[in-house]
Amino acid sequence: MVHYYYEKLFLSGEGKFNDISLVQIGRLYSDSEYNGARHMHLNFYELTLITGGSGYIYAGNTKTKVKSGDIFLSFPHEYHEITGDKDNPLKFDFLAFDTDNLNFKKQLENITVNFPSASDRVFESEQVYRYVRSAIAEFTEENTLLKEEFLSSLFSAVVVLTVRHFNSISANEKAVGKNDVFLFKVSSFIDENLLKITSLTEIADALNYSYSYLTDRFKKITSQTLKQYFDSQKFEYAKFLLSANKPVNEVATAMNFSTQYAFSKAFKNHFGNPPEFYKNKKI
Repeated sequence: MVHYYYEKLFLSGEGKFNDISLVQIGRLYSDSEYNGARHMHLNFYELTLITGGSGYIYAGNTKTKVKSGDIFLSFPHEYHEITGDKDNPLKFDFLAFDTDNLNFKKQLENITVNFPSASDRVFESEQVYRYVRSAIAEFTEENTLLKEEFLSSLFSAVVVLTVRHFNSISANEKAVGKNDVFLFKVSSFIDENLLKITSLTEIADALNYSYSYLTDRFKKITSQTLKQYFDSQKFEYAKFLLSANKPVNEVATAMNFSTQYAFSKAFKNHFGNPPEFYKNKKI
């Protein structure tokens, strides 16, 4: 069997197209051993459009099966990873974006609240596929007439079609459970304030829960303690910073440890390797 790997990033780094901020757009054909690096999304949404093969997309610690024809919507401030099936390697296009349009922003934020479960964020849309393909094709052409205007209209259409899809799902098809909403509120607050939280009681105070209610309910739903989840998110982000060549002492300070020694000891207890092991490594 011939193994191949192809990745083309047509834009990396923010590009402005009217009220759509394009973070990146590209195409990837994987080989049988492809395993995309786990990374944290910053303040942007991303559409992954599966054009061939099958595999899994991880949102946080939840993996969702995807196949050719599927589109997956990833949210801001969540860990993201893609793995392909060995016998049926993945091919996919991807589009990451943010928006200044207040209506778009409000609609997208509603989706993050109403669809916290990763499995509910897989959908199909031939129009979205066609517009993303058209945008990628436009990036391969040089000196095309009204290029920026055309791309702006395509990206706006993609956002509108995505929002329309999720808004079209009726209450009978998608009933958000109270536990889903609770977990989304807790995990979102932690992810957005990861480096600011110095005590878990701050989470309870911010969300207007008693500390005992927060921790008891979290453990009942997830089977892990709130501290275990918080530490896992914190050390994953620390590993990300180390892989980006951040000095260990600076990472320790960012993680609110009193000394580098205390951070290194806790980090090794969590991962089994010292912080230096992950310096400059892709994760």
